Amino acid sequence: MSTNPAEWSRLVAAARRAPKDERDEAAPYGFAKRVAARALDAKAPWMEASLLSRYGLRALGLSCLLAVAGIAATLKPVISAIESEAALLNETPTEIVDTTELT
Repeated sequence: MSTNPAEWSRLVAAARRAPKDERDEAAPYGFAKRVAARALDAKAPWMEASLLSRYGLRALGLSCLLAVAGIAATLKPVISAIESEAALLNETPTEIVDTTELT
């Protein structure tokens, strides 16, 4: 948007003639205390959710923890079963081959 210099000068002159704002800029008495009280009284959004969703998040965390514990508990028997099957077949388990040495 372009303005001509005459219009700009008119607006600047009008701004200079405007009365100064003499209102008090300080906050009212007790304002900070009210703001702090409301902030401390505010509840988290998840606290206002339904009972099912509040316990659902806890159940999700517990199920993840149980899944990790189950994997950790069965990892050693699974590895030993794979090794015993490989020993019965007289084969070594598959190893990762570095292909950079072949070229």
